[in-house]
Amino acid sequence: MGNFDRSRCPLAEFRPQDLGRRLETNRVTKLETGVDGIQSKIKNLVEAIGKIADMRGDIRVLDTRVLSAEQDIRELRHGRGFIRDRRETADGEYP
Repeated sequence: MGNFDRSRCPLAEFRPQDLGRRLETNRVTKLETGVDGIQSKIKNLVEAIGKIADMRGDIRVLDTRVLSAEQDIRELRHGRGFIRDRRETADGEYP
């Protein structure tokens, strides 16, 4: 083996404290990336929850309409209900 030239070695400028800083920087970068991803997922969840709330409101309105229609049908069972024959016959039975 001949002479060893430290200036040409990639580890010649290696300092252990630099390695620690690089690892810290990488960890922080990874954490920031993770937090950014979580924030975007939370935004998606908020949008989805808003849509679900809107659908629940629509369902309540439809439920009210169905209940009203059912009540109208029950009223029809009591006789002529709100539908009346405008033509009167002699005996009041069949036209």
